[in-house]
Amino acid sequence: MLRLALAAIALMACGGRAREPAFEPCATAEACDATGHDLDENGDVGGALVAWGHGCSLGSAKACFNAGAIWRDGRAGPKDWARALVRFERGCELGMAICCGNVGLAYIEGTGVAVDLARGNALLATACEGGFGLGCSNLAISYRDGNGVPADPKRAYDLFAKGCEADDALGCTEQGVALIRGKTVAMDPPHGAALFAKACGISAKDCYHLGLASERGDGVPRDPAAARTQYDKACGAGTLEACMNLGALKLRGAGGAKDEAGARALYERACHGGVAASCAVLDDQLRAR
Repeated sequence: MLRLALAAIALMACGGRAREPAFEPCATAEACDATGHDLDENGDVGGALVAWGHGCSLGSAKACFNAGAIWRDGRAGPKDWARALVRFERGCELGMAICCGNVGLAYIEGTGVAVDLARGNALLATACEGGFGLGCSNLAISYRDGNGVPADPKRAYDLFAKGCEADDALGCTEQGVALIRGKTVAMDPPHGAALFAKACGISAKDCYHLGLASERGDGVPRDPAAARTQYDKACGAGTLEACMNLGALKLRGAGGAKDEAGARALYERACHGGVAASCAVLDDQLRAR
């Protein structure tokens, strides 16, 4: 599944609804950007939105991104992708790769705009060339799946690798999967496992494949205890398949103490999240106990 860029350029995660802005008009793009940060840090999301919006109009790509992120995330009221895209598009025009990536993904998925695969993929290519790793990985998915471009597994692999080089966890994971399985490229499990470790270091939810490698001994020594740790990280970050696999290890007592109650809780979490295989284990092995 394509992932949406959620990174922020020093955008503070302050909660609260927008209030009436209270600041003197800023004269330069840089001043507006700084004012926006100050207001946001103090909980004035509405003021920050106005300051960043003005900074965007004066040519600050960072201000465009931050204003767009407020609309995208619903921090000033209901989420509004149409307004977010206005700011992201301007940020892209000003050369900010992450903005190009956000707009490209919106056109691929039809979020706030009509689907336009050609435009979306072109914008993802611009984002990738600008150094935004997730833009490379999302473009790789298009080439892998033939979504708006001819399917090209080798091109997809190269783009995932480029995304990984730019520290995108998805790119590292997908490149690692190809190397573990020998798909498109020669099989190289140690290299694949090393890429899984890199992905895990970037994003906890991407520790799942490192857990699989540790459990199975793919490219690393088989180590169920390490697999437990890696699955636990991924599960805590929301990767439900990791919850199920951690439950399996606890149910068997592999890599640590046997814990049927803990296993049941993990299987239930994965099942309720839509992992059908976890529901099947509950039905067959646990609920009857």
